[in-house]
Amino acid sequence: MVKIYLKYQLSDYFGVVTTGLSTIYAGLGRNRCLVSGLETLYVINLKQSTILKEMRSSTSGITALCVSPDQKIAITGHTNGDLQVWSLVDYSLVCSLSGHHSSVRTINFRNDGSMFASGSDDTTIIVWDLLAQRGLFKLRSHRNVITKILFTSKNHLVSSSKDKTVKVWDLNTQNCISTLVGHKDEVSSCTFDQKDQLIITGSKDQLVRVWSLAKKQKDLSNFGKKSQGFEAFSIQSKNNNKGEEAKKTENSQLQQGQTIEIENDNENEKDGILNELLENQYAFLGGIERKSKGKIISMRIDPNRKVLILMTSGKQLEVFKIRTEEEIKLKWKKLKRKQRKKIQKLKEKQKEKEKFMNGKKNYNKNQKKKKNNTFKIEEEKEIEIEIEKEEEKVNENELQWNEQIKTQLTFVSLSLINLNSKVSGFSFLPVGKEKKFQNMKKKQKFEDNLPLLLSYRSNQLQIINISLSEKDEGAWENERLITERGHSTDIRSLAISEDQTMLATVASDSVRVWNLKTRNCIRTLYAGYALCCLWVPGDRHLIIGNKKGELYLFDVATAELIEKTQPHTDSIWSIGLTPDKSGIITGSADHDVKFFDFELIEIDEEDQQKEEEEKEKEMGNQSKKKKNKKKNKKKKKKRLGIVHSKTLKMGDSVLYAKFSPDGKFIGVSLLDCTIKIFYVDSLKFYLSLYGHKLPVLSFDFSSDSTLIATGSADKNIKIWGLDFGDCHRSIFAHDGNITGVKFVPNTHYLFSASKDNTIKYWDMDNYDCIQTLRSHHLDITALDINQNGSFVISASKDSSIRIWEKTDEQLFIEEEKENQMDELFEKSLIENHEKEIEMQLQMELQQGEGSTNEQNLNQSLNAGKRTLQTVKGGEKLLSALEMSENELDNLKKAENPLMLGLSPADYMLKMIKSIHPNDLQEALLVVPFTSAIKLLSFINIWIKQQKEIELALRCLFLILNTYQNQFISNKVAISLLTELQKSSQFELLNLKNNIGFNIVALESLQEHIKNQDESLLFDYASLLEKKKKSKEPKKKMRRKNF
Repeated sequence: MVKIYLKYQLSDYFGVVTTGLSTIYAGLGRNRCLVSGLETLYVINLKQSTILKEMRSSTSGITALCVSPDQKIAITGHTNGDLQVWSLVDYSLVCSLSGHHSSVRTINFRNDGSMFASGSDDTTIIVWDLLAQRGLFKLRSHRNVITKILFTSKNHLVSSSKDKTVKVWDLNTQNCISTLVGHKDEVSSCTFDQKDQLIITGSKDQLVRVWSLAKKQKDLSNFGKKSQGFEAFSIQSKNNNKGEEAKKTENSQLQQGQTIEIENDNENEKDGILNELLENQYAFLGGIERKSKGKIISMRIDPNRKVLILMTSGKQLEVFKIRTEEEIKLKWKKLKRKQRKKIQKLKEKQKEKEKFMNGKKNYNKNQKKKKNNTFKIEEEKEIEIEIEKEEEKVNENELQWNEQIKTQLTFVSLSLINLNSKVSGFSFLPVGKEKKFQNMKKKQKFEDNLPLLLSYRSNQLQIINISLSEKDEGAWENERLITERGHSTDIRSLAISEDQTMLATVASDSVRVWNLKTRNCIRTLYAGYALCCLWVPGDRHLIIGNKKGELYLFDVATAELIEKTQPHTDSIWSIGLTPDKSGIITGSADHDVKFFDFELIEIDEEDQQKEEEEKEKEMGNQSKKKKNKKKNKKKKKKRLGIVHSKTLKMGDSVLYAKFSPDGKFIGVSLLDCTIKIFYVDSLKFYLSLYGHKLPVLSFDFSSDSTLIATGSADKNIKIWGLDFGDCHRSIFAHDGNITGVKFVPNTHYLFSASKDNTIKYWDMDNYDCIQTLRSHHLDITALDINQNGSFVISASKDSSIRIWEKTDEQLFIEEEKENQMDELFEKSLIENHEKEIEMQLQMELQQGEGSTNEQNLNQSLNAGKRTLQTVKGGEKLLSALEMSENELDNLKKAENPLMLGLSPADYMLKMIKSIHPNDLQEALLVVPFTSAIKLLSFINIWIKQQKEIELALRCLFLILNTYQNQFISNKVAISLLTELQKSSQFELLNLKNNIGFNIVALESLQEHIKNQDESLLFDYASLLEKKKKSKEPKKKMRRKNF
């Protein structure tokens, strides 16, 4: 018989605010922002620190985020290369798009919001049509990861990459028109100044480069002799007579800003080079020196164009102020004044020199003083040399207005902000009310303050305010820090309460208690560098062990520290509860296993009185002090305490210790890769389980105390029998260290967690893997299960706490294996598709005689991605074609119920509409040529019946592109194509006329509405004037009467 299991599914996760890959957007309002946390997009209220909405549909993490200009649509990029389009009106998923083969790095919208582009780690850029929900084309020219994408106009796109280049693309021709070269390291980010048409690029070095994207004509009077070269731009010369060495020297000269001689006798070729220089030159304007250290991760200009902010890989933000044209002119005048002062000083020195020369003649007349004259002549020579040097310096550094000086004057370093943690992203908040800073001398206007929202890699959000005045030197102040949603460091341990309503999580920064129903943090406890915790029976107290060997006992209701002891001299790695719930056991790195008992300890009278006085002061009940003191002297209060009873000495550091459920044995995991088992009553040695190559990090006893499962750092799980200590089975379970092992109560089912980001569900009677739970993005560090096995909780280094609940859905092992085979098949499809693209590249390079020139490469590709869905879509089309053909042949017979009562043409149209527009091209590639001809006949019917003409024509063009050579040699297909040409042209003309008529009608309506608004404004203004005139005589009459 086939064994049936119940499936575990992810119900929810919490504890995440931001992550290392998080992106944020704070333009929704003063108190609302979008934050990506792992695979979920949160809408957070910054004022109340609460989550308003959650948008989640994918299991892969979010790596990029972009919001449309009208703030109605948000697009997220994921680690698997998919893109998801979300509506910010009703917070629902609009569509999902796939095209990239690896994680998406950057997304950007065009200004009108109808088109967007995405860049990925697979070195490609895809331009998407948002209305049609499909990819238009894929651009390839970069040789490394795409770091940033910017739309400079409707038809131009700028991309930066880790291949040290910045490329400018023309979307009409789908080709790279210019390559900006000059960076020595990878270009990690860039931004665009729309007012001055400037692009600013950043790298690892200390120079931020500024480029001009405005196409300006240069001085071409000396063209033919020498043409001026800029510091970095690419010229794709059409002179094929030059060798490779000459081209290399030209490129090196261009990078150094030298001049290049263009030698070409043919006038037509000369005109072609001239046009190319005029159109495709993008000048390097200059560099801005920065003070911050580390690689630039992100840079942005605020919407009001006041500030440029650089975010580095360290813990720094650098703020540059962007000066206005008036401020630049004033600064330029000041520099000119300084230069004039230097010139005046030189003139004064020249006058002194002339006086000295006049005095020299008088000295020559007196022969007696010749010896003294020789000394003064030497002084005279020294003064002349100094004056000549200073004159040369002034002549060399004579200030002349150029683009380099303009860039240095426009961007001025305002402040360098040092933060406590590494920043993962930042966004500009809308400017609120004015606020006085502590660091500022005077109160600034609200326009001079810039609020920023920062997201940290330590799972925190922070709002800061920066002063934009140069007098304050960029002073800033922390406004709010949001840390209530999760831990700022890795979670090391977790424990579920006895009543299954609370959860305790342990990290080095704090210990948090969570309500499992609301998923909110209800208590935050501080116990040093905490490592483990345990709920005391009754769920009113919590015991915590830390790195120093200390034990903390907290009252959870009041969050008060009741007791603090130090039984160990080194780290406490585990705390276990005795089966009778009367005490605990601790295992430490000081080679000791210690036993403690719970006892009620009387509170001292002095401590009791102090506590009562503090409570009375808070309550303000001073009149009842004496009565309460007399009563309390008679009553003695007691509290819970921990008393050490005995110690078990071990030969190595203890990593884990636990009692067996029947209370007979105690297991101890040691650093020497063994597990020692002792009798509880006498502490005598019983068994030694050895076989692991690395230390055992976790183990667990089955409920019947017959089996013990051990999980080790050697990636193996071993099942041992407690009767003889024999190893029943050794399983290579995971691809990483196994960090947690838990038996499901009253069964032999086992859960194991590992650093390979997965949790596996095992049947240890048959030693089969039932299910693999994949949702975590980083190493899983802790695992726990409730008393009845209805849910499992796991914690990871990605700061998430995930709850896996048992469902009523039945699960079969064979189905799970089939799903795994489907995943492997999809991976093979992607790998084969990538190999085909590489083969195409090599073929194109060979056709171009081995040159790597961009002109020889096809830079535009199909935007689709071959997946399991596209293959299934193609198979669905083939089966529909066969069915519709049979239906056409057997019209006289009974109708096929699978056709849903539709005609063959309508059924085929329905099947094509069921395929997503983005997957249609890849699905049609599955259809062979013979079936494609049959599909053309149906397309002809759709066009004649005027049904979905746009979709029909798209299918027609896709088939023609794929089977162009086959159609030329087929006579039957040519006759069909000529018929399609006539029908499609006629229908396209009708569509064009309809669209033109609608556009003209909309324009006339727009003008009519504008005229109405203007007339209403004038009417309202005239009414106001009449009211004012009617009030004026009344006021005059009142004044006269007064």
